[in-house]
Amino acid sequence: AKESGMLVGNLAFGSLGADRGFEQSRRDELEALGHVLIYLLCGKLPWFRPHSKAHGQPQPTLLEVAHKKRQTSVEALCRHCPEELKTYMHYCWALRFDEKPDYGHLRKLMRASLAGVEDGDEQAVDMEWWLAEGRASG
Repeated sequence: AKESGMLVGNLAFGSLGADRGFEQSRRDELEALGHVLIYLLCGKLPWFRPHSKAHGQPQPTLLEVAHKKRQTSVEALCRHCPEELKTYMHYCWALRFDEKPDYGHLRKLMRASLAGVEDGDEQAVDMEWWLAEGRASG
C-alpha cells in the first residue's frame, strides 16, 4: 500500500492502515464500518473516549489511538458482539489491499446476526433498531 502521510477519515472509526497514513481500499472502508457497527452495538471502542473533554481528560493523540488499535485483538474488540461481527472483522483484516470483498458473504453475516433478534438472542437485542429500520425501508 502506498503511504499518503496523512490521516484520512475519522480517528475513532478509521482502519489501521488509515491511522498509519496508507492509501485506503475497500478493505479499509469495511474495517471502518465494522468499527462503527461495534460502537453502535456496544456503545464504546477500546481506543475511543467520546466524553474525554467533558470530563476534563485530554483527547488521545493519533499515535495513542493507533497503538491501542494495533494492540486490540478481534476477540477483545468484539467481546460483547454477536459471533458474526467477529467473523466480519476477521474477514476484513484478512483482505488484501486490492482484493474485491465478497459482499454477499458479508450481507449474510449481518443478516445472521440480526436473526437472533427474532430468536431472543440477548446479544442481538441491542441491534433490534437496525432490524426494525430495515423492515420499514423495505
